[in-house]
Amino acid sequence: MKIDRSGGRGLGFSLLELLVVMAVVGVLASLLVVAISKARGKAKLAACQNNFRQLVTAWHLYAEDYQGRLVNNVHLDQTNSWVRGSVSKFGEGGVTNTQFLVGEEALFAPYVSTYKTYHCPADGSVEEIGGVVYRRVRSVSMNAAMGYESEAVWLPGAGYEMLAGQRAFETYRSMGDVREPSGRYVFVDESDRTINDCAFGLVMPQLVMVREMWVDAPSDRHGGVGVLAYGDGHVEGHRWLDERTGRAYFRSSTTGNVDWRWLASKTSALLER
Repeated sequence: MKIDRSGGRGLGFSLLELLVVMAVVGVLASLLVVAISKARGKAKLAACQNNFRQLVTAWHLYAEDYQGRLVNNVHLDQTNSWVRGSVSKFGEGGVTNTQFLVGEEALFAPYVSTYKTYHCPADGSVEEIGGVVYRRVRSVSMNAAMGYESEAVWLPGAGYEMLAGQRAFETYRSMGDVREPSGRYVFVDESDRTINDCAFGLVMPQLVMVREMWVDAPSDRHGGVGVLAYGDGHVEGHRWLDERTGRAYFRSSTTGNVDWRWLASKTSALLER
């Protein structure tokens, strides 16, 4: 008969071994969480870009149906624009009103079947109105330089008063006006800090300017990446380089901001006078 002299110690794990196993499991779990988070982020970016493809397709289809005339892009709560309403407090009806996006008074309604196309899945921003918190229904805006009717008040040369020495910029009323479609964005995912009406306003760089500033600002909700759709139909995720861009708000400074300069170069071109 053999005698077991181990005292039973070989049948289990020591405390140190258990701690090592738990530490390894913890590391693997944290890596899994990071991987899942990245995968979800990529999925939301892909979904947002797919929405933009649908919107820029609708933009082209509208122009085809109206002899090259671009869809109206009128700011604030108008009844004669691609979508209606504002998703900020000063236009309360548009925060949650999906009919402003797909109802009869929205010119894009025949081309975009669901209001969800206008909202980035990564946008969790809300507005509080009268003590009630509402989730916004739209996160995308259209370049204010684009539109048969567009109130591009931030673009000198669009029929608005100019300061002495200011340079004028183009506005685009028809498809033929957009001579560099691959370099002119139509839609941009706008920051929840500035989004309100449907038009994205941008102060253009000037030789003479009172102040360099954001009017509306782009979103960086995809890990520092913003989504844009261009006149030729392509969609891109653009990484912002200046950390101030993600914190920008109405009338915040853009002095020295390379992102503002880059976005301005894609907004419009100098108008020959």
